Amino acid sequence: MVKNTFKYLLALFFLTVGALSVDAQFYQGSYLEFGKNRVQYRDFEWFYYPTENFEVYYYQGGEQLAQYVLVSAEKNLKDIQQFFDYEIEDKIQVLSYAKQSEFRQS
Repeated sequence: MVKNTFKYLLALFFLTVGALSVDAQFYQGSYLEFGKNRVQYRDFEWFYYPTENFEVYYYQGGEQLAQYVLVSAEKNLKDIQQFFDYEIEDKIQVLSYAKQSEFRQS
């Protein structure tokens, strides 16, 4: 009787440990707020402003911010290259979000 109980407890222990390890392997998020999933609540239709050095992508409602980002980036390109000691050869793609909450859901 004791031998059977020990077998059942041992099997229950390994099932519990196995279930916990499988659950941990499926966790994909990082820095998630408690009780929230990374679900996109809103569809974004992206537009962009191209220049010689940058492509600034924005969505409806973020036109002014995207224009500001583009002007600032072009204006500070030489300083950025000096800071990183690297000359940029390709266009840099920049995503501009109007709100941090919209950035976090993407």
